[in-house]
Amino acid sequence: MSEGLSGAPRPPWRDKLEIVRQNIKRTQAETSLEQEREISNALRDRAEDDKRDFDSLTGLLRRDRFEAGVQAILSPSDEQNTIRQKRLSLLFVDIDNFKAVNDTFGHDKADDVLRAVADVLKKGVREDDIVARWGGEELVVALPGATERMAAEIAEELRKKIEQLRFGEAKLRVTASVGVAASDGENPRALPELMKSADDAMYFSKESGRNRVTTESGRETEVRRQGELNV
Repeated sequence: MSEGLSGAPRPPWRDKLEIVRQNIKRTQAETSLEQEREISNALRDRAEDDKRDFDSLTGLLRRDRFEAGVQAILSPSDEQNTIRQKRLSLLFVDIDNFKAVNDTFGHDKADDVLRAVADVLKKGVREDDIVARWGGEELVVALPGATERMAAEIAEELRKKIEQLRFGEAKLRVTASVGVAASDGENPRALPELMKSADDAMYFSKESGRNRVTTESGRETEVRRQGELNV
């Protein structure tokens, strides 16, 4: 039996208590290390998910993740979804004269422009809206529950904010052409058809002078009117 500081024999329970304390410390250290490993693994997994889901330049969703999110709205698995919940409008946004920005001011400044426009879209839409980089200087926004008219109003606000962007260079001004298409919810449209309609409306904005918003119905009306004038 060991002795205490006073020279008296050390009670056996004290030795047992010390062993328990040491075991607790060892267990706590092992638990802390294991927790650190779990946190590190979780952060690594999240970083990998971000690489798969988000565009590295703009921070927007990648095209495939956008398509998956929109498809879930257009074709919900829950049969209890209301017509309004299935309603969806799309904005197709293209930065005007982006190649000229690249050629005149360089790739770094063009990247700044793309990031700034992406930031306008992210901050200018609602929490449940979906914003993504479609490809190159083309960006897309899904507006769940929005009618074509509502989407056009949002698109016009975004267009104005993009037009107000400044980048330090006096000659650098940025505008965007926007196309709007909508699915009314009663007869949900397939995503490729909806995207093509928004894309066609966007190109109509380009052909009509750029820096403007064109809705699908507005484009159809204008095309029909021009066709009648050319007869």
